[in-house]
Amino acid sequence: MVPDKIFRAGGGLFAAEKLLPHLLPDDQVADPQHKSIDWEVASYKDLLSQPRFAEGLRLSLIKYADLVARNLSGLEPEVMAAVDVAVSQRMKTGDPLRLTKEIIDYKPISGGGIEPRLLDDLAAVRNEVIRPH
Repeated sequence: MVPDKIFRAGGGLFAAEKLLPHLLPDDQVADPQHKSIDWEVASYKDLLSQPRFAEGLRLSLIKYADLVARNLSGLEPEVMAAVDVAVSQRMKTGDPLRLTKEIIDYKPISGGGIEPRLLDDLAAVRNEVIRPH
């Protein structure tokens, strides 16, 4: 098979795999900014307290905010304005640790499960599916 020949010719690696960087163990890395982040911690709060993780989270949220806004771009302008204030700007300029803690600690108004006000709508949809016109 051709893939097997390519794999063997590449010394056990495909060409794309050869482009991946080779990471060194942390004890061989001189710059502390390039060392691994300790992911095996007791709680998410310990992870969030690491300055390098917090900076990475901040940068990721800035990029993700634009993605969220693009995916919601079909909403009405007044709704998009609310999304910008409530979501996008908080992701871009707010405290990323506080926002992450809010997301983790979020509890739905209903206390979980289905919002009770949606039950009538769900019943109507179910009845429509069961008894189509």
